[in-house]
Amino acid sequence: MDESINRLLSNFLVGLDEILLKFKDFLDTHNLDSLREASNLLNILAMIHFQRFTKVKHSVLPSSVYEASIMMNKKINEIENRGIKEEDIEYFREIYELFSFIAEKIRSGEYEKGLQDMRSNANERG
Repeated sequence: MDESINRLLSNFLVGLDEILLKFKDFLDTHNLDSLREASNLLNILAMIHFQRFTKVKHSVLPSSVYEASIMMNKKINEIENRGIKEEDIEYFREIYELFSFIAEKIRSGEYEKGLQDMRSNANERG
């Protein structure tokens, strides 16, 4: 894929790594402020990158990040009203693990290769 998608993914990864640190802090301390920061940063990351990813015909990544931030905010509001439960921690751990997996795929180059393969297959079909 061209250099611009590589740069775009690299820039996205910088933001995602910062968010993962906030998630990790929450998982270690159960501090809702860290979780709220992670959610806000996810929203910002999606807003910053949506148009850029759309230009390269791959808006699913920032769209997924945005949707996660919305769902997280709903869950955070629930927790503030009723208190935190073990299932809440597990919910956020799963989100953390998903975004950690995506970050590793970007870092290793597998994500970019997957995009390349999808584009090649789409071009072959017409």
